[in-house]
Amino acid sequence: MNKRAGLIVVGHGPAGQAAAAAFRELDSETPITVVNDEDMTCYSRPRLPEVLAGKIDPEAIRLHPDEWYQARKLSLCLNKRVVRLDPERRVALTQEGHELPYTRLILAAGAEPVQPPIHGLPLPQVFSLRTCGDAQAIRRQAEGKRVAALVGGGLLGLEAGFALTRLGLRVIVIESAPWLLPRQLDAEGGTLLQRRLRSLGFEFFLGAKAERAEAGQGQMRLTLGNGSVLLVDLVLLSAGIVPRTGLAAAAGLKVEKGVCVDDRMQTSRPDIYAAGDVAQWHGHIAGLWSAAQAMGRVAGINAAGGNAVYPGEVPSTTLKVAGVDLCSQGEVHPENARILVRHDPADEYWVKLFLRDDVLIGSMQIGRVTGAFQYKRLIEKRLPVASFGERLLADAFDFRTIPGFSA
Repeated sequence: MNKRAGLIVVGHGPAGQAAAAAFRELDSETPITVVNDEDMTCYSRPRLPEVLAGKIDPEAIRLHPDEWYQARKLSLCLNKRVVRLDPERRVALTQEGHELPYTRLILAAGAEPVQPPIHGLPLPQVFSLRTCGDAQAIRRQAEGKRVAALVGGGLLGLEAGFALTRLGLRVIVIESAPWLLPRQLDAEGGTLLQRRLRSLGFEFFLGAKAERAEAGQGQMRLTLGNGSVLLVDLVLLSAGIVPRTGLAAAAGLKVEKGVCVDDRMQTSRPDIYAAGDVAQWHGHIAGLWSAAQAMGRVAGINAAGGNAVYPGEVPSTTLKVAGVDLCSQGEVHPENARILVRHDPADEYWVKLFLRDDVLIGSMQIGRVTGAFQYKRLIEKRLPVASFGERLLADAFDFRTIPGFSA
């Protein structure tokens, strides 16, 4: 470990990697030490279900090869954990007792899976999917098994559930909301997605909660709030994330839902920045890969003496959920909005747009994501589009005809 004071980045997800890279662009000499409690460099977390399914090796989802880090003179401390910060002495202490001095520090420690209040946990057959190690452990548990329960219908969880169906398991989804993906979809969209997933082998208990888990000699017993009892071989928890704020709170930084930051990603201490899932900006936890990268870049630039401001991002999720293309952007549960809908059952395509005060404020798409980039640009630029009406839904619509639009 580098004992010379410099920049320390705690965590090496998208925020930590972007922060280190941005710092190095402005400062070619100051030592950068990246401390990560996993044994891998930054990788694509959204691709973990592919690792679970056995489609790819964990090495394939790393964002950069070793040479990328060497070229930027990044000192990597993998499989290490920072357990305490001493802001007065400007020192980070590791679990092994090493002291790492810093001039600037960036907290990019990410988040942990929410542990729902299920009586009987923890049990060895119950998992969360957050790391490559998790994916490999779930895959081992799934070998030769028949039934898995997915507690929570989040994006990564549904993808992981799809991976389990490809391993030959029945997957039962237990979701407390009345429809799937309640943050990204409305009731109509959630129902359409459920219909598609049922055809892929999913089963559903919606508006339900798992209350008790009991290990048996064979399968586990999972008891729901309505009294239903499910016999399952493994349980995958997918009930959201909670920022890892313990380190910051113990160091006296301002913490609410996450570590509070300003527009420059600066915490309540001027020499400590925070970015990504651990950071709370304007009262919100972004929880998005793109936002984490953007926050990390702002933190890295400012830690190096630059002057960058995080502008915020339009909430945008574009991916495949169990093989089904889905995109959700902007406000998708708005009040007092004009709604435009197109549903083509023949080609299994559905899109819903939300307009307020003549501008597009949100969009949802299932089946195809045609026009998703253009919809996001319209949401960001707040261009008047109401006069275009239903034409905005057409596959062949030329967005360049909207005054002020640019790709």
